[in-house]
Amino acid sequence: MKIHLKTDFTGPPPTPFKRPNGIYYIRQRVAGRDVWRSLRTKKKSEAVFLALEIWRNRQADLIQSIIKVPALPFPLIWEKYIQTEKFTNLSESTKRTKNVRFVAFKKWADSKKVKTLEELTVIDCEKYLSQCGKTNKTFNNTLNDLKTIFSVLEDSENHFTKIAQRSISAAGRESKVYPAFDDETVQRIFELLENSKLKNKREWIIACKIASVTGLRFKDVALLQKKSIKSDEKSLYIELSPHKTSKKTQNAKVLIRLFGETAQLLKTEMFFKSLDDYVLPVISDNYIRCGENAEQSFLRLLARHGIVGRFHSFRVSIASKAQKAGVSEKVAGGFLGHTNENQTKHYNRAALEIDMEKVVNEKLSVENL
Repeated sequence: MKIHLKTDFTGPPPTPFKRPNGIYYIRQRVAGRDVWRSLRTKKKSEAVFLALEIWRNRQADLIQSIIKVPALPFPLIWEKYIQTEKFTNLSESTKRTKNVRFVAFKKWADSKKVKTLEELTVIDCEKYLSQCGKTNKTFNNTLNDLKTIFSVLEDSENHFTKIAQRSISAAGRESKVYPAFDDETVQRIFELLENSKLKNKREWIIACKIASVTGLRFKDVALLQKKSIKSDEKSLYIELSPHKTSKKTQNAKVLIRLFGETAQLLKTEMFFKSLDDYVLPVISDNYIRCGENAEQSFLRLLARHGIVGRFHSFRVSIASKAQKAGVSEKVAGGFLGHTNENQTKHYNRAALEIDMEKVVNEKLSVENL
């Protein structure tokens, strides 16, 4: 190891200079002569950080002639990642998902007073992933996002590459059976929500209102974006590609006419200040972090009051009502969203002409189920 003289490193911290190629450099006195050293970044904030760290390290008089780039703190890692082509080519919703997951990770790291990935171990990172959600799918999704984000660390070890994904095989599991909610149960659920102590009960009321008149799955409601709420000369309607079936149906969009109280709720000013936000920001944030476990507070409320079912039961109810109203299975698929590869835009467009108010007003009692 070559040790430099202390006299080479006296004076104030070096100021980064930007060359015509956009790369930042610093001017240094090394072994008695002036040299330019590349900081290998086009980001000013990162260059200032690196220049200061190099200067601090050199004061210790233990730096080799080729200096190892100091570990980047988490905020600068995110800034570096969002400049990559891999990130800029993502959809806006995927960008938001990755941001939420990274912010959640940073908040956890801050609670442990950790500023860089090098301060953690692989075991620490795996423990964090395990607490993000109870399902293996959530574990894997969070792992993949953090592994991708930290891939920008060229000179540091990416702990997340050493963590194996968990199995999400459905082998051996019992098939899920979701009971429908009859009309009396639906009304009771709204009363329970109104009188509950849920911190975000208003969002849950709106989520259940949406599901009870559209039949959308929990994930589609939780991640519903304001830009998916459209309007025409008749009224508001929802246009989206259901997350569960988008790949198999080539992103075929469901079209669902809104009416009455639900349409009024979605018209309120608080939900339309920005077209880039989610309709239900708290629920969406919980879903991105915890997956289907974001439904747990709702399920606990139902269980405490002896109600059998889950959020998906609203969907089963709408499907039952559509059948009672004489809506054909193919046309009903236009607003329920099918995994059927033959589901076409024709049926989806026809679904927009369905009188959803008439469908929802079909009576559904225990005897019908």
